Amino acid sequence: MSHGLVSNTAVSSRPNDGAAKLIQPNNRIIYVLNANDDGKLINALPDEKYELDWFLVDSAKGGSGKGFNWQKFQMPSVRSKNGWLLAGGLHADNVCDAFYALKPNGVDVSSGICAPDGIRKDPTRISSFMRNVKSLGRSQ
Repeated sequence: MSHGLVSNTAVSSRPNDGAAKLIQPNNRIIYVLNANDDGKLINALPDEKYELDWFLVDSAKGGSGKGFNWQKFQMPSVRSKNGWLLAGGLHADNVCDAFYALKPNGVDVSSGICAPDGIRKDPTRISSFMRNVKSLGRSQ
């Protein structure tokens, strides 16, 4: 699960961890929700008193490159300023299916565009992923 300050954005998956107190006026808050293999959330929803910029829904083991069951997942009725982002196991071959299944406001990718070493980003995989993401805008 993600937790901490990342490039002017606070990312948290704990509802009362005090991260909101660290937020400066121009920073953004992304609250991480983790879903298990059955598409069920495994962490608590945040307190409604926080004005969140985004929700990010990731697999139970965020950063692992593993996804979760998109067909069974239902986004809970939570509010944020900008909507929600889908993460977890996305790559060029499944990003369109994931988008059509869940209709997120955006996607987050890391492992799905890595070179075989799992560290460096692969320009070919990045291009393939972006080509498929851009095709979503044309097909709606």
